[in-house]
Amino acid sequence: MLERAPHEKRGGQSRYSEAYLRMKSHSEVSDDFEEHLAENGSGYVDPDLIAETARPLRERAAYATALSVTEPNFITTFAEEAGPTISWLEGIGLRFGFLPTQFLTKSQSRLLPVGGGLALVEWLAARAESLGVTFFYETTGTGRERDEDGQVMRALPINDATMHGGSIPPNGRVLQDVLLVRVKAPGQSRQSWDYYDVLSTIAGNDVFMSEAESGCKLPRTLAPNSRLEMMASPRRLCARQHERPANG
Repeated sequence: MLERAPHEKRGGQSRYSEAYLRMKSHSEVSDDFEEHLAENGSGYVDPDLIAETARPLRERAAYATALSVTEPNFITTFAEEAGPTISWLEGIGLRFGFLPTQFLTKSQSRLLPVGGGLALVEWLAARAESLGVTFFYETTGTGRERDEDGQVMRALPINDATMHGGSIPPNGRVLQDVLLVRVKAPGQSRQSWDYYDVLSTIAGNDVFMSEAESGCKLPRTLAPNSRLEMMASPRRLCARQHERPANG
């Protein structure tokens, strides 16, 4: 998982919010949920643009996909999946309640996670780490390469403070070279952090599971210009993958 922020600020704006949810129960959104979100989610939106965003994704004009507007299909899915998502989060240990808010008046009750957005971010991150997800902090993916049909081929290389020469294929596995090292004897160390002799470098393709072996369906599910490509974590769509020994 790539995270542009450092560890102590992970989660973006969500960690600083109260994470209020416009719901009347743990399983039902408020009566005005869809109407309120449609009217307030994007400010004033030209009616022609609204009509364009209601078309199937592959048939929309490019401007309708590029602009930041709240899509009708998104609102419907959001409303339908809010209850099941809360149930799933509670099933893995998060707690939600109708706690006091800072609003002096309110027309609808608001459900929120106990501990706010910070609790939500830290709990989910810890859960992901316990399942084997590796976070790469202060790391930015620069883009994805596509084949002539527009399908994602592989990520562009990652070169930053935490990784040099890394890449992310469509199956979500971060590939990086692995060093075979030998610990130096105390008398061999000449400065701080001078602990190892590098014996050899093993290519990432020889260490980690290949795309074909993973059986991941992600490369086939991402359509050209799909927002899924930008928003969904490959870990959510692919079965957990395990490294294989360097010798195959």
